Amino acid sequence: MKKVLFVIITLLGINVTAFAQSLKEMTNYSMSIFLAGKTTIALTQSVEIDTGKNKVAVYTAMINPLTKKNDVADTSIIDASTLAPIYHASVNSDHNYELHFGNNAITGYYIDKRTQKNTAIKDPVNLPLIDGSSLDYMFTKLPLSAGFKKNFNVYNYNPNGQSSISKASIGDVENDTYASIHYGNRNVWKVSMTAITPNGEQRKYIYYLDKDTRRLWHYDVEIGGKMIFSAVNNEDDYNPYHSTFDKKETLKLITEGKSVISGQAFARENDAAIKGIAIINLNKKQVAQMGTAVILIPYTDFFKEWYEQNKKASKTGKSAPLPMSAIQCIKTTKISDNEGHFEFTNLMPGDYLLITQFTMKHGASQTEVTGYTDTYINGTYQGTNTNTTTHYFNVLMTASAQKVVTIKQDGETAVVKLKQTQQ
Repeated sequence: MKKVLFVIITLLGINVTAFAQSLKEMTNYSMSIFLAGKTTIALTQSVEIDTGKNKVAVYTAMINPLTKKNDVADTSIIDASTLAPIYHASVNSDHNYELHFGNNAITGYYIDKRTQKNTAIKDPVNLPLIDGSSLDYMFTKLPLSAGFKKNFNVYNYNPNGQSSISKASIGDVENDTYASIHYGNRNVWKVSMTAITPNGEQRKYIYYLDKDTRRLWHYDVEIGGKMIFSAVNNEDDYNPYHSTFDKKETLKLITEGKSVISGQAFARENDAAIKGIAIINLNKKQVAQMGTAVILIPYTDFFKEWYEQNKKASKTGKSAPLPMSAIQCIKTTKISDNEGHFEFTNLMPGDYLLITQFTMKHGASQTEVTGYTDTYINGTYQGTNTNTTTHYFNVLMTASAQKVVTIKQDGETAVVKLKQTQQ
């Protein structure tokens, strides 16, 4: 069991490759965005694509991983055959605007939320253009080949009176490979695009697109020759399990409720030098140290199946894979004081698996032979006794604890004792 818990505790850093399945063309997808030099997710780019007979709608949201709320929401409607823009809307904390792309002008409005100023838009630009919000989608539809080149204009509305058009060019397409965490090595097109913004700033985009499916696996963004951020496909469609995983509904369980799980993590050693007799102070309660991580997993049918497969896989030193979308539904907190207390909030009714690991003191002993004593009675040798001394000391060991907690009604507080799992 200790090995199973260790695998779960470290799952956020696992590079899982235990299974493989056929790769299908992707419609909806999400990307994790990492700032240059950082390993934590800065934003999640969520993309939904609605394909009609003549039009394609691309919905893009930038989601803050801490608040789970949208920082940016864009809607782009384009012509299905030419990819020409038809409509664009954008909402974030600073603005709200809407664009309609006509033959001779782009019209609409721009609302500055900071000043509440509403500006009418009439931008007399010449088509053809590519809407910046549909740029990633455009790359999935290009007839790529080694040496492919293309020049085009990208439109991103600028409310400051400057031109909204960037001059872009694809100047380098190469054969390459991409190491997917679930699908293995994939043959991809490495596509380099350079864009010159209206103020003369040079931006470089490098896309890695699957040769077979045109799936966007990864892209990098450089400004002025300096790496700014990278985006990695979360492979949300990957699921080697029978149970269906629903990210939207699972996230609700840990973000949209009013319930609380409040607990204390501790261990209590049961070893004794003599069977049935405990050594004083060796089996006292030992709480998890402040800062120790505690993990909460929504214990849905999907996670139950994953947990059972993970137990089997751990016997061979492996781990069962989890899609990034499932990992993003696992909640973590830390021990908040010197008494081993922790708390999870905003939970809905349901089952939750709590897991933690921490160090504790383990009472050990070592016996040393100090000499021998010969026994004689009336001058007759009776035998030899070994003289020993026992040294008692403490060593550090890992305590593992897990518990399934059920919340029955929204708004209740479940108080739990997260105690060491018996070895």
